[in-house]
Parts: sequence; C-alpha cells; structure tokens
Amino acid sequence: MQLLESCCLKQEVPQLVIRIMINTLGNMIQEGKLQLTPEMKGYAKDKLGCLRAEVVFDFVKAMQLSGVVNEDYFLKLAQENIENGKFAEAAIIITKFRFFDKFDILQLILDLVDTKRIPTAKLMIDNSP
Repeated sequence: MQLLESCCLKQEVPQLVIRIMINTLGNMIQEGKLQLTPEMKGYAKDKLGCLRAEVVFDFVKAMQLSGVVNEDYFLKLAQENIENGKFAEAAIIITKFRFFDKFDILQLILDLVDTKRIPTAKLMIDNSP
C-alpha cells in the first residue's frame, strides 16, 4: 500500500499503473492470498486521502472498505482536499456523491481552471445542477 501511495503522489506515474496495483490487491484478497485484518482496513482507510481521487472508489471496493467509509467520510475528504489545494480530487468526490449544495461550485471551477484542470472543470459544469 505504501508503493501505491507513493505512485499516487507522483503525477508522472500513469493512472493505469495505479489501477493495475489496485486490481492486483483486489485479486489477491479475492483469491485468499491476502487476508484483510481490521488493522489493515484501518490503515487503508487512513491512506484514502493520499490516493488520487480517480482511483479512490476502486480502492474502496478492492479493499472492501464499503462498510468502513460512508458519504460523511467522503464529504470530509472533499473539504480537506479543497483546504489543501487538491481541487481536482475534491471535484471528483463532489461529483460522484452529488455534494454540489455543500460547496461553492463556482469558486471550485475557477480554481480548477487556474490550476489548468480544464477536463475536471468541464466535468463539474456538466454534472452540476
């Protein structure tokens, strides 16, 4: 999981590589080669904020964290991402959970444009009510 976290932090690493790592983890769990302990699930939950938002939901599924994290957790994660300047990550979470009424969407879109994340800004515009 530490390698996965490191790859997510480096923008040079293609998203495909990260998805392969997540799928490998998920396959190992399903095949019984890796046993998920409560401690491991807690560690995985703590690392959600370090992952790229595009793969967070796949990671939650692979690590069987659906019962551990809920919408409130993702709302808080989106708020933290905005506070830390991770606008694209916040936008993806906001769009996925339809949290549009809980954030200043116009400001977020402007921040996305300022950081040259135009496709993510378009995603917000296309999905916001």
